[in-house]
Amino acid sequence: MTFVLAVSMQMAQAQTIQVTGVVVDDNELPVIGAAVMVKGTDIGTVADENGRFSFNALSPDAVLEASALGYAAANSKINRGGRQKSSFGKM
Repeated sequence: MTFVLAVSMQMAQAQTIQVTGVVVDDNELPVIGAAVMVKGTDIGTVADENGRFSFNALSPDAVLEASALGYAAANSKINRGGRQKSSFGKM
């Protein structure tokens, strides 16, 4: 079983972007309560009941780290090209 971090983004200000995404498992079901952190910072959020999360005013070079109980944490660099998917393995 894996979960997938799908990220899309918009330019928010001159040097920052808004990032929204969803964390789902390999059956495309939301991973409720998955932690999504900006690596190397104390900025983070928790996926809602639909697996959705968002960040405002992030650096375009930010790396997101997602984790959930029973899953190995994994990193996903924000893709400036728009939508992306990254798979994370179960522990």
